Amino acid sequence: MYNDSKSSKAILKEIYHTYILGIPLIRYTFFPTMFCMLIARYLEVILGEMMQKVATKLNFEFDNSCSSLVGRYFIISIISCLLIELQGFIFTGSIQRAYRTAACKAFKQFMDLEYLEFKKYGMGEIHATIERKSLAVSEIMDVLILNLLPVVFVIFFSTYKIYKILGFITTLILYISLVAYTVTTIEMAKWRNTIRREYNKKVNKVSNQLYDSFNNYDIVKAFNNEFEEVSKYDYYLKEVEISSTKLWRTFYLLNFLQRLIFGLQTCFIIYIGVKGIMREKFTPDQLVLYLSISRILSSNLDKLGYMYGRFTQAMTNAKMSFINLSSPKKLYPIRSFNRDIVFKNVGFSYNKRNISNNINFYIEKYDKVAIIGSNGIGKSTLLKSLLKFTHYNGNIKIDGDEVKYISNDSLRTLISYIPQDSLLFDETVEYNLKYGSDITNMELTQICKEYDIHDSINRLDSGYNTTIGTRGSNLSGGEKQKISFVRALLKESEILLLDEPTANLDKVSENNLIKRILQKEKHKTIIMVIHSLSLLKHFNKIFYLDPNNTRSVTEEEAIDLMNNKL
Repeated sequence: MYNDSKSSKAILKEIYHTYILGIPLIRYTFFPTMFCMLIARYLEVILGEMMQKVATKLNFEFDNSCSSLVGRYFIISIISCLLIELQGFIFTGSIQRAYRTAACKAFKQFMDLEYLEFKKYGMGEIHATIERKSLAVSEIMDVLILNLLPVVFVIFFSTYKIYKILGFITTLILYISLVAYTVTTIEMAKWRNTIRREYNKKVNKVSNQLYDSFNNYDIVKAFNNEFEEVSKYDYYLKEVEISSTKLWRTFYLLNFLQRLIFGLQTCFIIYIGVKGIMREKFTPDQLVLYLSISRILSSNLDKLGYMYGRFTQAMTNAKMSFINLSSPKKLYPIRSFNRDIVFKNVGFSYNKRNISNNINFYIEKYDKVAIIGSNGIGKSTLLKSLLKFTHYNGNIKIDGDEVKYISNDSLRTLISYIPQDSLLFDETVEYNLKYGSDITNMELTQICKEYDIHDSINRLDSGYNTTIGTRGSNLSGGEKQKISFVRALLKESEILLLDEPTANLDKVSENNLIKRILQKEKHKTIIMVIHSLSLLKHFNKIFYLDPNNTRSVTEEEAIDLMNNKL
């Protein structure tokens, strides 16, 4: 499912090519940001040197030259502060653009997954993955460009100034402490990454539990099980709490070790400088210079631990967010449906348990086919197999082409599908009706009148502009099913699959709707799973599904078989 084996180098390479080079806004703002950053950090070190000169002047009388120096210090301080903030002001839009691009890319990855692969993920897990992926990309860019590069510039300018004023020994000690600082940070980060991976898995479980409870809200209330759901949610939150506490404690431990290393380095250099161990004793102005630059380094290096923590966290999230996309078999488009659909020795299984075997039947173009059989026999699965929503054994061919090798786009363009549940978007009625078609409002109104849904829609608060709510909560079951019908018909596909789509309609409405569809859609091949035996008279073919023997039956035989089952 997830590909957490992707290397950090590969992730950084993808970010560089896809986001820095691939997004024009980032390309245009990158170099101005670098210019502001370089000048700002150079001026920051210059301010340390100016502080040394001010300290030297204070040993003498405060004259005009000293006033001038203080004035220049003030001006350079303002310019430095302005440039430091300007780099973020320029580049923050680019980081938000990267976040948006990464979120869209992750969303598209899930949308492009094969149906069965997609079903392996929970909704909470999908949401968390998209959020982590987009945050990871923006965090990595923010850390590397707006935070790490300024530290690198400060270290370069500071160590150069220390070397120039205080000599090689002091600079060497400084570099040794920086190496120790970096190694400690990296080792702690490796330990923290292990904790972070476990934390991410537990957060996924919490998200899935939350979505599952709210998606089944009606059942929870009906069974009076609110306390059990809250307890289950709290159980998963407790696991997150333990991992999160451990994770944050590693941050505090790392901060202590980093401060300790830098504090010891500063004390050691001051000691040998004051004692004259290096070459000669520190002069007061040299001590002021070192302390000024040391303060600059300390303030920037303090952030280094936090930045590295953010960076490694983002890298871990990025690795956890990359989805394994298996290379699909070579698929071929099917342009149209001209002859027949053939099921030959088709079988279905679920969790290694056989549901149906030896399904054999033949459907000609324009046939109106009813599928009947007992519950759990695989009637819905049979329809889904035509859409490649489920695995099957045997052969299913459309005009002689095996369904497995037909491209998904061309196959699903050929087929309209109405599932058992009326799956609608939390948008307007008009949006849901027009989904997947370019029909005009006038044409839409005419179709709705033909299928006796126009008056029902007009009775809603805002008519066609009524927002239907989450999962169609603002509509009745019958209204949702009628919208699903019209939406499928407007797709203008040659094959129409209906999976018990009239369960929420009364007998009269059900009979009228099916009769109207079969009469008006004579140019389509219709395959419908039904439970209402009174509808059988409208179909020219009836197939009865049995665990080991699927066969064509007459209306009378179908009624006898189903009544015997009951």
